[in-house]
Amino acid sequence: MFLGTLLLLLLVSILLTVFNFQHNKNTLFLSGFLSLFALYGVTHYVVTVSQSVFWGAILYINFTPLYLLNGPLLYFYVRNTLADKLIFKRKDLLHFIPAILLLIGAIPYLTSTFEYKKEIISALYNDDSYALSFQGNVFLTITQNFILRLSLISAYAIKGLQLLFSYRKKEYHKVLLPKRQKRTTFRWLILLHILILSTVLSYAFFVAKITVNPQEFKSALNGGIIYGSAIFLGLIVLCLLLFPDILYGFPKQQLEGSLKSKSSKVKHIKRGFVKNKEQEKDQAYYRELEQEILSFFASDSSFLNPNFKMAHLV
Repeated sequence: MFLGTLLLLLLVSILLTVFNFQHNKNTLFLSGFLSLFALYGVTHYVVTVSQSVFWGAILYINFTPLYLLNGPLLYFYVRNTLADKLIFKRKDLLHFIPAILLLIGAIPYLTSTFEYKKEIISALYNDDSYALSFQGNVFLTITQNFILRLSLISAYAIKGLQLLFSYRKKEYHKVLLPKRQKRTTFRWLILLHILILSTVLSYAFFVAKITVNPQEFKSALNGGIIYGSAIFLGLIVLCLLLFPDILYGFPKQQLEGSLKSKSSKVKHIKRGFVKNKEQEKDQAYYRELEQEILSFFASDSSFLNPNFKMAHLV
């Protein structure tokens, strides 16, 4: 179940980029975050359950620096989604410093031969405590690496929640979406952070347990932590499959322009489209959607193809 959930999450992550990048480039950050999450889980599965020497030598430690990018990718996704545009400034590179430092510290292991890595992973399979005593990074021990990883992702998740609640008070009412879709999207972002923090919390218990009792390393990995993580990851996948519209963020620029235009308001009232503020937002959203559809038919003749489907238009 755990491996199947991870592979499904990895597949969904790839599809997010393939099908949504042209419409919402911020899905690249979400896809990267989910892919690294899935890769981390697959590595644990290989090392603790299948115990494949070949795949263990490929996955163990080699991708560790990338896991420190999880926090920044989550932050970029939430920040850009709330801003309704792609943002990446030069100062955002500062978020990559921990990953770069960890990469530098792992260079001796990364540049070692594949046979040496197979020997290390074989030794780990034969002795549970070796996983904590072996130091594959010149800067940090395995336990310190665990703590750094958990601390960073927790800090970024908490920051993301702060951004969301601040947005709820100041900008949420400006969002150009039907009320139900807006509420669903916002709740998805909250749920995503809660699931991440839940996964981190359960993993923190695991780190504490093996630090106190290193001999229980393998039994701890095969316990409730695996199944708990699978449930949390499965809920993320389920949300993406059931509510695909959550990927398109909070468009609001069009609405802000219409709210600033007094003549536009008068026109809406004359036509009888606006009875209250919520109805005005819904009507503005669908008018914008109508213009996009008409523009598509005017500039693209693919709809003349007998195989053209509504899915292509969507």
